[in-house]
Amino acid sequence: VGTSSTTRTFALLLKAYIGSGVLAMPYLHKTSGLLSGTIILSSIAVISVYVPLAVGFGLLRNANALHD
Repeated sequence: VGTSSTTRTFALLLKAYIGSGVLAMPYLHKTSGLLSGTIILSSIAVISVYVPLAVGFGLLRNANALHD
């Protein structure tokens, strides 16, 4: 039985997620072109930042509503 911690598991998943994204970027630009690839990549970046913030603030708002 291996010894695994939550931190180690998180680090390995994060490394795999970032690695696959970095490897996919050149293919994105090759297949879609420089301008549309940049627009698609920028859109994904905005969504990747906005969604966790929206979910986090929504959970925080609901938690505050429960205490009021």
